[in-house]
Amino acid sequence: MTVDEGRAAATPTPVGDVNRLVDGGDMDCGSGLLLLITRAMRRLEHGDLLGIRSAEPSVAVDLPIWAELVGHEVAHEHVETAGGPWWFAVRKVVGPAQDTMFTLGDRTPVGQRLWAYTNFDCNLACSYCCAESSPKAAARRLTPEVAREVFAQFRSMGGRELFLTGGEPFMHPQLGELVEAGDGLDRTILTNAMVFARGTRRATLEQLDRSVVLQVSLDSATPEVHDAQRGAGSGRGPSAASGRPGPSASGCGWPRRSTTRTRPECGPCTFGSTTKPSTRRSG
Repeated sequence: MTVDEGRAAATPTPVGDVNRLVDGGDMDCGSGLLLLITRAMRRLEHGDLLGIRSAEPSVAVDLPIWAELVGHEVAHEHVETAGGPWWFAVRKVVGPAQDTMFTLGDRTPVGQRLWAYTNFDCNLACSYCCAESSPKAAARRLTPEVAREVFAQFRSMGGRELFLTGGEPFMHPQLGELVEAGDGLDRTILTNAMVFARGTRRATLEQLDRSVVLQVSLDSATPEVHDAQRGAGSGRGPSAASGRPGPSASGCGWPRRSTTRTRPECGPCTFGSTTKPSTRRSG
């Protein structure tokens, strides 16, 4: 993997001259490639071209989808042989130049966003998890008492965004109280959308304030790559919450909007489906 740190006026590639070049080697979009691409894009101006080379087959599917989600334009594509490598020239688009229903990943000013680990146990054991969460991990749960004190202090300092992550937050039996403790903040729960189909976790989901956002991350647009990172069959839960068939969130009747986020704080969250509960309830 290499990144051309200089902004050359014209670097020749099989997809034409580009302003910067990222060689992702055999990295896929879920294991860090999008982080490199995002960093390179920030150094480009509107209309500049980023060249991307990849030897990973899944990138040929995932990268154009990512570009569409964030509003950039894939100007050229080239494959050297049937087995790769693949080349892309992606044109940076800034502002409302292209219609998109997805966030462009605007940066939040330092001090206005708080990440809170609700717990460290999880139904999955993702290979890249910086918290080392898994079904065998100690729960180490954030208590509502501590949450109320910390979140109140954060609000008093001008904080505005609260992200509840883990672990899998819906495995915390007092998640509802943690969410209530963040009242007055823009609240987002990061979940794999696999454990709230029924029982008390479903009740917690149904009782969430309608301003709360659920962010469901996918490691790839294809289940094979997603499952390789998170375990066989794990793509079924997230796909359900993002509007595709699946058992975990079926029947909720939620309106949906999507976002792509690359989050260096805790590994590669790539294709995100952010879902807001509606006022309609279903059992």
